[in-house]
Amino acid sequence: MDIKEFFRALLSFYYIIPLASVCLFPMKNCLKRSAGATAARLFLTLMGLMLSCALLENIFKLKYVYLIFLSVLITFPIYRFSVTAHISKVLSVFFTALAYMGCFFNITICFDALLHPYSNMDSFSIEAGAFGLLLSAAAAALAYLPLSKYASRLIDRLDGGRIWLHILPASCIILIGDMFNTPQWYETLYFNRVFIAFSINVMLHFSLLFLICRMFYLITIDMLELSEMREKNYILEMQEEMYTRQARYIEASARNRHDFKHSILILEGLAREGKLDEIRSYLENVLNALPVNDVVRYCANPAVNAILNYNKQLADSNMIKTAWAVDIPEKLSISNNDLCSMLGNILENARDACLEVPEDKRFIELYVRTDHGMILYIVASNSFNGEISMKQGMYMSTKRRGSGMGLKSIISIAESYGGIAKFSNDDTQFMSDIMIPLE
Repeated sequence: MDIKEFFRALLSFYYIIPLASVCLFPMKNCLKRSAGATAARLFLTLMGLMLSCALLENIFKLKYVYLIFLSVLITFPIYRFSVTAHISKVLSVFFTALAYMGCFFNITICFDALLHPYSNMDSFSIEAGAFGLLLSAAAAALAYLPLSKYASRLIDRLDGGRIWLHILPASCIILIGDMFNTPQWYETLYFNRVFIAFSINVMLHFSLLFLICRMFYLITIDMLELSEMREKNYILEMQEEMYTRQARYIEASARNRHDFKHSILILEGLAREGKLDEIRSYLENVLNALPVNDVVRYCANPAVNAILNYNKQLADSNMIKTAWAVDIPEKLSISNNDLCSMLGNILENARDACLEVPEDKRFIELYVRTDHGMILYIVASNSFNGEISMKQGMYMSTKRRGSGMGLKSIISIAESYGGIAKFSNDDTQFMSDIMIPLE
């Protein structure tokens, strides 16, 4: 085996490691292992893949283009099993990274064609391999900040496979366009103005991919911010209702305190006259007129109190028995918006489920506490009719047009804080168990 030829073949597969790096940048919070361990494992595995492809090309004289497809096919499952993200996110990121690196691959082809006009892809030169390695490394470095900062933000916050699959066709079309535009024989680039047209086409593909990704980011970020604004408004509405009810209670209490002096004078007069029946009747009327405080202080957190009081009122109006024990401080490392979003989704799902069973069997139990300020536990159970719908191990909504987004939102929030959210059921109860570490 010619060592120089083997080294040339090895360099021709330079794109594998930069491609894997670009794929991992958006997944920095979805790695199965630490970033260092993942990088080390992938580097060793992909180096083995590069060596294998170089041997296949050098010994069995397989065509370079076939080995490119083979290396990409093998790289994808290696990448897939390195992250915990949903398959739709993995596919979208992988093919977008392929389209991105494909633009720089074609630039390398241009460089090789300039050095060796009468060569071809199967004779990819050492100079072109070295140039491609430096160029792809620079491309990966250029993509690091936007992918690790902005793209990872979408990966962490945006759920829903259909949304992610929307960007997949655009990336595939650009990738296929790059593949079909890549010349097999370099001399074809020197006919008329093919070289110029090929270079312009590469730049157009890169610009189009950038614009598509930017539009996708801006649109989805607007969607996420609108959703968060709606959740915040929902919490504010509940707080407003709680404060309104509390204000009515305070106003009624003040009015009764004002009248209390007159009541004492009336009772004194009746007692002086010995009219015990009249005293009993008057006291009974006064007691019935006293306001009842229907606003409960469950814990020190005002936002949580608001959402619990709001849902308690809805539960009572639907004849649902409640047993809630909440013991958390006023402030946690988890934002009030995320905490209330989880509790709101749990209680809303529980209330909807209870409405499907007879009134005498309706109940919602909720237990929220912190363990020495280190871990937040949320445990809930509710009655339901025993009917479940599952897809790929996930509970789906049984409502007519429901998609189970409430549970997905809970899982997403819990995982964003390094916690877990598990759901289970038996024949009559649905259980939610959430554990989130606190900083």
